Parts: sequence; C-alpha cells; structure tokens
Amino acid sequence: MADLLRDAFYFGGPEFVELTFNARFLVKGVGFPDLASGIADAGLRCARNLELSEWIGLAEISRLNAMPPENAALAGRLASRTAAAMQPFLGATAVRQAYGNLLCRGAIANAVAGQAGTAADLLDEAYSEARSLGETEDGGFGLLWFGPTSAAIWHVSVASELGDSDAAIRVARTVDPRPVRAPNRVVYFWTDYGHALTAAGNDAEAVRAFSAAEMVDPQRTRMDPLVLDSVAAIARRAHRKALDSRLLTLSNSLGIDPHAV
Repeated sequence: MADLLRDAFYFGGPEFVELTFNARFLVKGVGFPDLASGIADAGLRCARNLELSEWIGLAEISRLNAMPPENAALAGRLASRTAAAMQPFLGATAVRQAYGNLLCRGAIANAVAGQAGTAADLLDEAYSEARSLGETEDGGFGLLWFGPTSAAIWHVSVASELGDSDAAIRVARTVDPRPVRAPNRVVYFWTDYGHALTAAGNDAEAVRAFSAAEMVDPQRTRMDPLVLDSVAAIARRAHRKALDSRLLTLSNSLGIDPHAV
C-alpha cells in the first residue's frame, strides 16, 4: 500500500486522489483511523493543486469520512465550506455528483452534531441536485452512485442518527436500494432501517432489515456493535414469545446466542 501511494503521488493527478479515496476506506476499515486521516489529507492537498472542483469534492468527502464522530460539528462546517466553493462550477455533471454526495455527507455530520436544521437544509439541496441528475447507470463520478436513491438512503441515515425513527421508517419504505450498486452504502441503508424499526418496536421487520444487511455485506454487519446490540435486544424481547426461525438464523450468523441474552 505504501509503495502504491508513493508511486501514485510521484505522478500526481486525479489518479492519486482516487487512490487515496480508496486507500482511506481500506485503512480505516481495518482499524487505522490516524493513518486514514493522513491519507485523506494527502489526497485533498493533491486535489487542491489540480484546481478541479470534482476532485476537490471527492477528496473532501474522503477527509470527512476519515474524521472521528467527536469532530462531527467541524466536519459539517468543512462540508458546507467546500460545497459553497464548488457552486460556481456546477455546470459539469461530475462536479454536481461530487457536490450532491458532499451535501449528504455534510448532512450526516450535522446530524451527529445534533444540528437537525442544517442537516435538513443540506439534504433538501442534495435532493434537488439528485432529482435533476437522475439515477446513474455506471456509478457516476468517483463511483459515488449519487442520484435520487442515494439521497434517500442518506436521508434514512440522517433521520436515524437524529433519533427520528418514524421519519427513517417512512422514507425507507419508499426506497428500493437496488439502483445503488455500492455495498458500503446499501448495507447502511438496511442497518439504519433496522435500528429505526427496533426503536419503534417492529421487531419482525427489523430482523428482515438486518438479514438484508448481512446479505449485502456479511463482514461489516457482523462487526457492527450497534447491529449486535439491536439484535440482542430483539432476542431479549422475543423471550416473552417464541423465537422464530428468521431471528434464530440471524442471531446465529452474528454470533449471538439468543437464549443467553
């Protein structure tokens, strides 16, 4: 990985920005958040040197994704600042796709920070761009898969983060996630939907949502402590009744003994 980054940095250009975007995702996923932040920062420096708005947007998304939750308020401000700087260049589709995804990322950061109004404003703007652009058949710029379905998936995440389970469930029930062929986004749709259903006491649908998440990305679902907590809570509630086969299958797959929780 280090040699690949070094060689790509030597040549510079958009290829380095794209490589850092993917490398940051990989490095953070295997448990090295500090290294992920450094990689994302390097990508952003390169993108700024290129002076190309779409690549600056992609690199900013990468930086925000590398930031810890305790910096959510800062992440929200950075997203808004970079999005504002991109606005004069929205004549290009690639810029608009990066811009829309950046707005969604800023919305979730603001939701984590408890800024519901700002999150809603950013989502509204993202929806406007998504409706205008339509769905992408090939993933679009940076394989961000930005379009109406992606914006709705982000909306579910934002509502769930804000604790508005009713809104998360209402939006999720209108979404067919299949146009977004990005497992790392679709798995969060199903887990966020599942958390909202769990909070609402709709355990049967929650189990179906978490089962769908595991089908999309088994490893990520099985390693998500929030998913494990939700499924354990469902199993505890089910003790009052019979444990159905779907819940037993999901619990066993996640390494949870439903009889011991």
